[in-house]
Order: sequence, then structure tokens, then C-alpha cells
Amino acid sequence: MSDASTAFQISVRELVEFVYRSGSLDLRFQGKSKLQDGIKLHQKIQKSQGIAYRSEVTLSRQIEVFDEVSKAVLLVSGRADGIIDIDGETTIDEIKGTSIFLESIEIDTFPVHWAQAKIYGAIYGRDNNLNHITIQLTYANFESNEVKRLRKIYSIEELEAFFIATVELYKKWLFLKNQWRYERNNSLEGIAFPFERYRPGQRKLAVSIYNKIKTGGILYAEAPTGIGKTMSTLFPSLKAMSQGLVDRIFYLSAKTITKVVAEEAVTRLYEESDQTLKLKSLTLTAKDKICLNEEVTCYPEKCPYADGYFDRSLDALWDIVSNERSFDKDTVVRYAQKHKVCPYEFSLDVALFSDLIICDYNYAFDPRVYLRRFFEFPTEKYVFLVDEAHNLVDRARTMYSAELQKDKFLSVKKQLGQVDKSLSKAIDGINKALLEVRKACDDRGLYISADEKQDIYEQLKRRSGTIEKWLSENHLAPFYQEVLDLYFDIIGYMRISELYDSGYLFYITEGDKNTTKYKLFNINPASQLKRFIDNSVATIFFSATLTPLAYYSTLLTGDVEPEALSLPSPFDTANRKLVYATDVSVKYKDRETSVRGLCQYIDTMAAAKKGNYLVFFPSYAYLKQVADLFETLYIDKYDIIKQSRDLSEADKEDFLQTFDADAIMLRDKSLIGFAVLGGHFAEGIDLKGERLIGVIVVGVGLPMISFENDLIKNFFDYEMDAGYEFAYQFPGIGKVMQSAGRVIRGETDTGVIILIDQRFQSLTYQRILPPRWGKETTNLDTLKRQLDDFWEEHR
Repeated sequence: MSDASTAFQISVRELVEFVYRSGSLDLRFQGKSKLQDGIKLHQKIQKSQGIAYRSEVTLSRQIEVFDEVSKAVLLVSGRADGIIDIDGETTIDEIKGTSIFLESIEIDTFPVHWAQAKIYGAIYGRDNNLNHITIQLTYANFESNEVKRLRKIYSIEELEAFFIATVELYKKWLFLKNQWRYERNNSLEGIAFPFERYRPGQRKLAVSIYNKIKTGGILYAEAPTGIGKTMSTLFPSLKAMSQGLVDRIFYLSAKTITKVVAEEAVTRLYEESDQTLKLKSLTLTAKDKICLNEEVTCYPEKCPYADGYFDRSLDALWDIVSNERSFDKDTVVRYAQKHKVCPYEFSLDVALFSDLIICDYNYAFDPRVYLRRFFEFPTEKYVFLVDEAHNLVDRARTMYSAELQKDKFLSVKKQLGQVDKSLSKAIDGINKALLEVRKACDDRGLYISADEKQDIYEQLKRRSGTIEKWLSENHLAPFYQEVLDLYFDIIGYMRISELYDSGYLFYITEGDKNTTKYKLFNINPASQLKRFIDNSVATIFFSATLTPLAYYSTLLTGDVEPEALSLPSPFDTANRKLVYATDVSVKYKDRETSVRGLCQYIDTMAAAKKGNYLVFFPSYAYLKQVADLFETLYIDKYDIIKQSRDLSEADKEDFLQTFDADAIMLRDKSLIGFAVLGGHFAEGIDLKGERLIGVIVVGVGLPMISFENDLIKNFFDYEMDAGYEFAYQFPGIGKVMQSAGRVIRGETDTGVIILIDQRFQSLTYQRILPPRWGKETTNLDTLKRQLDDFWEEHR
């Protein structure tokens, strides 16, 4: 008998959209551009209805559901857009904003809309002892503001029967969830930490995270490499789940490799529990990486997995959820092929039945692609575990920025010609607005303002309906994809425009007449992130590099004095040789003259002991300069591998394979890998033991001087007199710390770290570098002796 003491919550909309799904998946055009417009339109209609019209009425019903052996409790809740009581007659009003022309909407065009309103009617009618209710659907066109109302009258008995029938359709899913929660929580109560002992600091981290989940809020946790951050965050979160403090855990990361580490941690917990652990975990894979079709075209005419998706998806979902505990990419694809459903959309459905979701940041934080099924109207207790949180600053800036390229509008307009005058007119109207706004540019072809140009938004809003109509009616047009891409640019810009606040700048940069860029540039994403973070009961930002804390807390949550935990390294510093090489200037102006000296440093390090080494550079160009000369000088002395631009996942794996323990045994000379600061091999990779025994970091990691970085600099100069630090110094030192952290991954590891740049010895950097790094310096005359002594001590 399962424990049903806590009700499962589901929104009315989620319930009807789940059980009454049918038809095909069609993502070429969904018309979901109008979130803010929809809210405004709802409010406008509601305000126009007079005093008898009650807006946004919260309705709920808790119902006990039985099967042969057990009971479950379901709480169905939602907000009716409007309830009208006049002369003893009651009407439930459900408002739907649309871009569709209203004359094309018939009485039964959208049965799910009727279902949603009928559930509201059933709840309200029984609560108020009514005999009958009028159900009204109000459709309003975004562009014309025209309104069309459709009405049906139902007896309360009819509505009640519909409510019961709807719950009955959901019943088997409810009992599946109910029984699973009971089994899951029982198994989680008994899980033990999957290692013989905690590493120093690891238990403190785990306890702090558990306490933060218990009290709620945000915790910043800086824990050095090797402490076991993944397990230290997952384990207490699962313990909290067993006690009902958490319903679902989102493990958020920027890179595939760190998602794999999270998967491995779950596997370790499962194995250490003698396979008794009950936990359903899902790893979400990007659409383009999991698509089974020849091309990523998510509409029924082009994809057999989209055609009839909703007719087959519930059978597929029942199959996988009933038979699997781990939903990795391969598992999702296997069931998708079996049932002929889109694997990406299928994985989103599987998420509804997953306890742990391992996914990219954007599924929780990006306004374009966040998981609306969880976060639009949250009904559960979520925990966000944000891995490698230092990466979120740049990612968030990208998520909350948007731009328009004028040449795209001209390109589409030329392709259209006279084929469709209304579409051509709409695009021409936007183009003219962009031309008009461009007049604000100075003689450098530049315009920067804290205020956005609302004229652009208004034109996009005015014209987007025509583009939407064309897209809905011209699926097979030869230039359909070009128009669709442009439409997504428009919608993305409008979405971000609706978020625009004091953390933004608007700018226009003018190339030639047709390459003008109009950008809403997010500089401080804290307020935007906070809106999404508020969907969680607790958010844990963790990384080996959250120094300086004020930089990250300002940009991630806006907290002046955040709750934070900083832990020392669990490993003996005697096992690590860290020195600053201050006799070589690697500033941009000195790079030509620094190349030979850098080659000598690399040679000295790699010659001191045969092994695997990585050398990190601030750019691909600098890497190539040094690597080319190094190969010329030492091609016979060392094995050399270089990171190149645009590596595929297979290429990245091949690069790391050269550092495998088996490869070391077969190699008769040192391996030197040339890589880029901030790149794939600079963080997240775990080369333990002899797989990596030395790292050189060239430079202080400063981002390239650029127009946007200078905008960041000027913004924070004005805000807090720390522009250079926020735009260049702090992001750079984070990359340095990550790269240095590739060495010493275990208690018995030994290795060397050489930081090459005169600037490391300045007070500016000494102030923010970790004290545990010490202040030992070196140069080409003393390095060999220092390394020989170190390796002699660790023979």
C-alpha cells in the first residue's frame, strides 16, 4: 500500500493537454511569440467586462482516486480567466490569444480549450451548488484586437462526469507516480555515502547543501578540484528528496563532459546500493544531437517521427517509464525508434516522470527554451544544482541578449519578389523602421543607449502576425525556411525586448548599408536569472572557481552579501609544484618576442620527467605560433597534439584518449598537448594520476579587447567603479584557475603548474589569486633545478 499522504498537484491545463493529446508534432510554426502580448490582451479583455466579471479566479479540487489495492490523492488547480455572475446565471470564460484569423475558428476547432474550461466549470459549479454553467471561449486576435466568443451550456452533471472521466484517463499515470514516489523515498532514506570515507571538506559541503535545501534560498559553494563536488551535491539533494523537501532535482551544466560525470555519480550510487536504489534519472540531449531524421525538420510531412507523434507518445512513455530507471541518450533513442516517436520531444515527456534531470543551463534559465511544463506555473519543489557555475555568466548574457541583422530582411525580401505582396509589405515595413532607427548612428556608424528603441518592437509586433499567417499557410514554399529563420529572429528579439531593464544596453553598429546590427545586449543578467531561480526552493551554485565571490554574486543573483562556502583543497600541497614565471612578457604587444622563450619553458618542464603535459594559451593564434616553432625545434623529442577550432565530439574524445593510462605505458617520450584557455580541455576533464602531471598556463586569461567587452567595462565603471575587473580581469583569472585545476585530481597525484606572465606578480593579481598557491617564482635559469628537486622528492 503506497503512502498517499501528500497530494500530487497538476494544473488544469497540464492535465487536459496530457490526456487529450492527439495528432502530429509540428514545430515549424507554433505562434508562441506572444507571452507578454497575451497577458496584456487578457487584461484588456478582463477590464472591459464590467463589475460582474471576476478575473483570474483560483480554483482547485482535491480528489481521492482508488485502484484495486491503493489510494492516491490528486490536487487539480488552475485559474479561470473570468467568471461572470449575472441574474443567477454563471459563465466560465477562457481567453485565448491567437494570430489565427478568427473566421477560421469553428465551435470545435480546439477541443482541448473546451476541456480546460469545462474542468474549471466542474470545480466551480460543484463548489457553488449550481445546476448548470455556460462555458465561453473568447478568442482574441493579437494584431487586430478582434474578439470572437463561442458558448456552450452544460449541466453540472455533465461537467462533473467530464471531470471524473478526465481524472480516470489520468489515473494509471497517477498511480504510477504515487507508487514510484513511495518506493523511491524509501530507497533514498537508506542510501549511504558511496565511498568509504569523506574527503576533507566533502562532508561539510554536503551538510551545507542539505541545510540550504531545508531552509531554502541560494548558496554559493567554492570547492577546489578533487573534493568530489558532483557527489557532494547530489547525495544531500537525494536525502532531502527522501524527506519530501524536494520533488525534482535539476543538475544543470554547460558541457557534455560534466553531464557524464553526473551520470556516473548516479550509477555509483545505484551500484553501491546493491541495485536497490529507486531513482529515475534523465539526461536531456540537444535536438540536433538526438534527431533520428535525415534533417532536423520537426513537421509531419518531412519526419515520420513527428507524424502522429501525439497518437503514439503515451504508449511509448508508459513503456519506457515502466521498464527503465536511467534515461540516457541511447535509452531514449531505443524506445523512440521502437515506437516511432521524435526522440527529443519524447525526452521532454519522459522528464515529467524523472526524479533527476541532467541538462544544459538553458532548460532552466533561457526564456526561449526553458522547460515550460515545469516552470511556467510551478506546482512542485525543485532544486537547481548549477555545476561549473562560473560558466553561467557568459551563457546568461547570451540567453538574455537578442539581435536583428538588417541584411537578413533584405535577403528574404529579394527572394519573395512579388510572390506574396502582404508578406513582402510586412518585411518591408520592418526594414523601413530599421532604416529610420539607424539614423541615430553617429559618424562612426554607432549608436549606444541605455534605452531601447521601442519603434523596432512596435513594428515587429505589428508585422509579425502577417508573417505568422504566411508561415501557417505556406509550408511547402521554396523559401519557407528563410522566412521561418527570420521569424524566429523577430520572436527572439521581441521576447528579450519584453525583459529589457537596467541591466541592458541597446546598440546599433553599421557596416555597409545592408549589414547593420541592432542588439539588445544584456550586461548584468542577475535580475533575469533571479526570475528563473525563483522557480526553485533552493539553488546551489558550485565550482572550483567562484573567486572573487562578489563578481559572481553580482552577476548571477545581484546579492551584495550572499551566503557562501569556500573550502580548502583536500590534497597535500607538497604534492604540487606551483611557480610563477615572471621573466617572459606575454602581453599582446610582446607575443612575437615571447615565442622562443615559451618553447624553452615547455621543453624544460617536459624534459624533467617523462609524462603527459598540457599547455594552455589565451588564443588559437598564439597557440599556433608557439606550437609551430616548438614542433620545428623538438619534433623528435616529444609527442605533440594540438587543439583546433570546431572539434567534433569524436575529435574531443580522441584528444583525451591520447592521455589514457595505457597509452602512457606504450610511449617512450613525453606527450605535450597544446590547448586553449576556457576551452573544452581547460575544465571539466578528469585526468587523474599519471594521465596528467604538468600544466603551463600562458597569460592571465584576459578576454580579447572587443566592442562588447568594452561596453561591459564602461557599464561597470559607471555602476561600481570596477569596469576593467568585471570585463577583463575577473573572467580571465577564472580561466587560469580552471586550467591549473587540471593537475592534482586525487590524493596521491603529483604534478607541476607553471604560470607564465609578469602580471601574476602584481598586487592587482596577488590580491585575487588563491593564497594556497603561494608566491614562488621561477625563470629559465632556475626552473630545471626546481623541477628536478621536486621530482626527486616524489620518486
